[in-house]
Amino acid sequence: MDIRNLLKPKIEKVMVNGKESPCFIALSDKNFSYFVLTENQAFYRGILTMTYCQKEKNLVSIEILAPKEKFNYEKMIETLKTFQCRQFHF
Repeated sequence: MDIRNLLKPKIEKVMVNGKESPCFIALSDKNFSYFVLTENQAFYRGILTMTYCQKEKNLVSIEILAPKEKFNYEKMIETLKTFQCRQFHF
């Protein structure tokens, strides 16, 4: 397989907060930058998505990262499915 294809983010749909949302499965470096050009730079693999919380009128960005060797896709997706919007007080 071409190494460039391994480094490209994958785009999928996942249920978050009761709505289907696009999610990106991507590699990042030790500084959490997604600008990874070589396999040696890749330290983490993660899932990124956004969801809109209608009641609170907030757009929420969700990132879940793990060391690339320990990345478990099914576990990450299950974690995203448990997300619920809640009102935050600052």
